[in-house]
Amino acid sequence: NTVITSSAVSAVSTYDNGAWISATRSGDTLSGALTSIESGRAYWVTTTDFTPIKTAVVTQSVSETPPTVQVEEGWNLLPVINITNTNASIGNTLTADTYFGSISWVTAYSYSPVTDVWSKITPNTFATVTVGAGYWVYADAAGELVA
Repeated sequence: NTVITSSAVSAVSTYDNGAWISATRSGDTLSGALTSIESGRAYWVTTTDFTPIKTAVVTQSVSETPPTVQVEEGWNLLPVINITNTNASIGNTLTADTYFGSISWVTAYSYSPVTDVWSKITPNTFATVTVGAGYWVYADAAGELVA
């Protein structure tokens, strides 16, 4: 409720270990099993408008290790986070092979709510992913995505 304050958002969900975790709006409050927003997760947001959800991004200290995201064998809903200075801004693109290079991935899908279109991304095709977006990614082995 601190991060997502728009009354246009009726539900927020994330996918973890084969199960959905969700919060739905009742009056002014989102409530449910999903109680926090974390940088290592991607979220499916149900809303009636396209008002951006803006959050404060904590700066990564040079003494901290880079962020990682646990990946399960099978489908994962993964965020594209980037801590480097090059192309780190929300909306910039990175090559999918580079970003997903630390895991054994088979395919990924992105969704555009504007066009209502799913787009498929496969390895070794020079495809790109967008910083700040989330992707359905199928991994053929468990691993750790290193941002």
